[in-house]
Amino acid sequence: AELVERLRGSEVVDGVAVVLPAEGWLHLPGVAWGLDDATFLRFVQQTGEGKHVLQDSGPNRFVTRAAAVEGDLRSSWLAWRAEQMATLHQKIAGIVAAETSWNYYIMPTTLMFTGSVAERFRPVVAGQPQEQAVLYELGLDPAALTHSENAIFVAPRLHAVTEDEIDAATIATANQSASVSAWERRASRRGLALLEQPKQVDITAVLPHGPFDASEFSGSSVVHAVSGGAKRQEPLLLGLATADAEVIFDQSLRWAELTVSDAAVRQAFLSFPRRNMQSLKGVPDEFPVRFVRANGSSWLLVGNASRMAADVNVSLSGAVEGVDVVTKQAFSTVDNQLVVGLAAWSLRVIRLQGPGADTQPNTATVRFEEGAVQMIEESVADLRQRQAVLETPPLIPVLDNPGFELPRLGDGVTGWEVVESGGGQLELIDTVSPAVGSDEKNQAVRMTSVGELATVRSNPFQPPHTGRLSVAVWLRLPPSVPQPPFRIAVEGVENGEQYYRFAPVGSAAGGRPLQEGWNRFVLQVTDLPSDPNESLRLRFDMLGPGVVEIDGVEVYDLIFNQSQQNELHALLDEMESELAAGSTARVLSRLEGYWPRFLQATVSDEQAERVAKRVARRAERRVKAEDEVLEEDEGFFDRVRGWWR
Repeated sequence: AELVERLRGSEVVDGVAVVLPAEGWLHLPGVAWGLDDATFLRFVQQTGEGKHVLQDSGPNRFVTRAAAVEGDLRSSWLAWRAEQMATLHQKIAGIVAAETSWNYYIMPTTLMFTGSVAERFRPVVAGQPQEQAVLYELGLDPAALTHSENAIFVAPRLHAVTEDEIDAATIATANQSASVSAWERRASRRGLALLEQPKQVDITAVLPHGPFDASEFSGSSVVHAVSGGAKRQEPLLLGLATADAEVIFDQSLRWAELTVSDAAVRQAFLSFPRRNMQSLKGVPDEFPVRFVRANGSSWLLVGNASRMAADVNVSLSGAVEGVDVVTKQAFSTVDNQLVVGLAAWSLRVIRLQGPGADTQPNTATVRFEEGAVQMIEESVADLRQRQAVLETPPLIPVLDNPGFELPRLGDGVTGWEVVESGGGQLELIDTVSPAVGSDEKNQAVRMTSVGELATVRSNPFQPPHTGRLSVAVWLRLPPSVPQPPFRIAVEGVENGEQYYRFAPVGSAAGGRPLQEGWNRFVLQVTDLPSDPNESLRLRFDMLGPGVVEIDGVEVYDLIFNQSQQNELHALLDEMESELAAGSTARVLSRLEGYWPRFLQATVSDEQAERVAKRVARRAERRVKAEDEVLEEDEGFFDRVRGWWR
């Protein structure tokens, strides 16, 4: 009330916004939050549910309540919490409305893009994403939040520049999540916030070469990398495609001027009546088509939230003429069809006029140029070739001595070092190869620990740019030796802190037992540090006294388990089916997803071509064998027919 009183009458203020950042206090951090005695008692009293849970009043009562709200009480618990949060915002909206005619904006900002919430949007191959009902679990129901006439729920969309593909995909998923967008559309009034994520850039190395006094700068500099050209419209168009808005807050305006095309898109948006919009069904999400009848006229908003130009063919209930409100281009229907040409990342508003201005749009279809369709088809075929590489992934040669076959240098094993020589020992041994059916002698190593910890580690190597690492190694026990507490691990540095991932073996907690014969053990890591300036090492850790023999260390960066392989197969199958059905816009959108971009970035052209040739040779041999069988069958039947002549 005090803020409204102080700002009332200002010509530059037309509303009050409450910002909900990730570190703020106007959301609930998870389902199992609010289980204290007073809050949970209010829930039971006001809903009449959960009385049996109150019977547990002992020290474990919070565990009991958490299980209940994650189980049978989940629906009523989430609804009650969202109602309490909405009541607070309705009171604030009422204060704003009582003093002024301003709007009250409820504006989540970084809430969806950092911390545990953002983790739910990380890309997955197999299994369902975990982002369903994320706003509800935060205590935010846009429908309840906008009960007040002046309340507007502002949906956040983030633009960020990052070298980390997974971070980029996480942001893209949060921006375009179908379930989140559906939840946002529950709001009676909606807005859109186009956020820009600042980036820390260390310029220490270049300062001595510049014209400025280095003493004026210290530490990292904060920069904002705003997109240029048509690409700058991407957040705006994607935002409009997923959540209609009557107002847009564009943070990029702080750091970049509008070009002519930027201004045209914004002018088109401002010219469109933004209340009571009707959406055309069956149109790809990337091509929003909206219709409004207002002020005695009818209006069409047609957008292209993709990277390729296209025509949108709108079928109307009658003949009509129209004009583009920005370019003043005239339109007229042919057989009740209105064709609107759209450049990539563009928005047009057509005002319908003339005798048929009260006509209604029925359906709309999207058509790309033939060359664009061919390019999309070739992109899908290319992805299929790259996906085939994952079925027989190549080794990456990052270890100096993976098979322990190099000659000894001094007292150590070439390419490997014992970190604490007093607590452990590494020695070469002659043994049978782990390969099945091989009696050849080869060299392995025996690792011995006599203390609480012994560590053997490899040469340092650069993190794979795939962000993934799989280590396969042959292990065995010497005869009559107890299970050792052993780990296969990878170490590095991430954000200045130690990075360590491991797989337990032997008597280590959760470890798979070792045998006296060779068995293969695997460590898989999917969240490697992304800084190419920091190195990784493989480690073998013995967490107590013990002995283990090691051979044949193999390192991969493109290993996927069978369920993940099946999911990738299914993704490509769907894209091929959509192409066959003419759903080109949908396929184009999928090509922008994380996994297609992952395959494009991590599987080389050479690897894809090599596998394609191998598959072609295999198919050729199969056809040749089938032809030979057919010839034999035909010869047999010819002889049989000859018996009856």
